Amino acid sequence: MHGLPDINPKQMEALLAIASKKLGKPVDELKKGLESENIQKMASGLSEEQQKKIQNIIKDPKKVSEFLSNPAVKLMISKYIK
Repeated sequence: MHGLPDINPKQMEALLAIASKKLGKPVDELKKGLESENIQKMASGLSEEQQKKIQNIIKDPKKVSEFLSNPAVKLMISKYIK
């Protein structure tokens, strides 16, 4: 996926599963949105402020790395990978 740091497939699936649960959208829809970089469509259920935060994080590989390095995020990912 464009601009993202190295994320292994298991991590990506875990992140998509977490996002799917939080956003109430199917994993396939989120995956297609990421592949087409259509973030607005994927985050349509979020507030404008939340959408801007997500866009700012996704556009900046350093912020994505920081997000993925967060202990709470690592814990959530590890639960979905196992």
